[in-house]
Amino acid sequence: MKIRKLRVQNMIDPLGIDTEHPLFSYLLEAEEKNQTQTACQILAASGEELLKRNIGDLWDSGRMEETRNFGIAYQGIPLEPRQRVYWKVRVWDKDQNISDWSETAFWEMGLLRKEEWTAKWIGPGKQTPEQQSRAPVFRKQFFVEAPGALTKGRVYVSGLGLYRLRINGQEVSDAFFAPGESSAGKTVYYQTYDILRDLRQGENELEVQLGNGQYTGVLQNSVMTDATGTELPPHRYQKNDGLVPDPDICGEKKFLLQMELSDQNGPLILIETDETWQCSESATVFQNWYGGEDYDALAAGKRCWKSAVYAEPPRGRLRAAEFPLIRPREKFAPETIRLLKNGNWLVDFGKNGAGFAEVILFRTGEREKGSWIRMYPAEVLREDGEGVDQSSSTQSWNEKFHCCIRDSYRIGGYGLERWHPIFCYHGFRYLEVEGFPGTPRKENFLYWRICTENGEF
Repeated sequence: MKIRKLRVQNMIDPLGIDTEHPLFSYLLEAEEKNQTQTACQILAASGEELLKRNIGDLWDSGRMEETRNFGIAYQGIPLEPRQRVYWKVRVWDKDQNISDWSETAFWEMGLLRKEEWTAKWIGPGKQTPEQQSRAPVFRKQFFVEAPGALTKGRVYVSGLGLYRLRINGQEVSDAFFAPGESSAGKTVYYQTYDILRDLRQGENELEVQLGNGQYTGVLQNSVMTDATGTELPPHRYQKNDGLVPDPDICGEKKFLLQMELSDQNGPLILIETDETWQCSESATVFQNWYGGEDYDALAAGKRCWKSAVYAEPPRGRLRAAEFPLIRPREKFAPETIRLLKNGNWLVDFGKNGAGFAEVILFRTGEREKGSWIRMYPAEVLREDGEGVDQSSSTQSWNEKFHCCIRDSYRIGGYGLERWHPIFCYHGFRYLEVEGFPGTPRKENFLYWRICTENGEF
């Protein structure tokens, strides 16, 4: 039999787990029908070279009379924080034939004890309802003399409600909605990232942007005007997020980050969240888990930095996020676009799903600069087909305002522009588009369908 897709805690080569006895799983392939595993042997080692010599200095299970190829618990030497473990497996089939050893896989432990966390929770400080609707951004600059000499670079990060992490302007992950939903009074999840490839010689910059998720509520909409200066109606779908005065369920946005860089001699650079971080408003002027997201491209790059402030830590225990994250599964263009009687455009992507739409503008300039494109996602159309009907998506549908769920983009006027939400998603097939400059084509829109990372078991 052949062995593939080795997993620990149902993840491939995971970083930063904190389960003391993680579970091993793998897939089996056989040319013969009705073949089965009757036993297995797992080796776990502190170094890859040891494993190549079939030495499991951390755990050698020996032959185990085990028919399962999933949920097999590690029973070796207790592991330390940050420790990397390499492992492989072989199996016996029903005829007692031994397979070849599998390829080598690994996992890495996270910060296992509370004292391993030296970073402090920080945030923007007390916010007005309008400020709560925005997505603040934080930065910290640091210097790396010789990134090529580094042997390890890790960032451990959590945020409430959601966070996006960038290094030198680049996203460290394509995942959305980290760190994952939880009751903050019991558990708060964190992720671990390998950042060696993101570093450059000289000045570097960490950047974290915070979203509300279901943790921070928005009690009123930010004021937004259209291209003529007319104030738009404030109604947005709120549901119940952030409206319960219980810090274990909802509270003010904040995050925690610890970056550790090491070379062959050991720890070299430690960056942690404290009041030396700087905070500013971002161009995301409204974001709500249910109601949508608004981005003002005219505000991009216009930052007024101030010092971050310490935030009240959540009562829940920090735990490694040992579950698959939400990632893009596919992107596809619309099937049709047609003009509606009200002057808006109806974009039909042809199938329903969960995700968001990306708008792509190829040649913007002064003529388009400052105008808003407003996009209303929906699963169904009105009975007359002349617009979307969001009543199947929310009990807060308001026919008069026609903006219960909306994503909006304000044009910056600098040529090629692309934008999509990052702190919300919708179930939709159709997109009613208001304010698009000119006549839209299929290449002006993309459907991002997102889902949990796809597994095979």
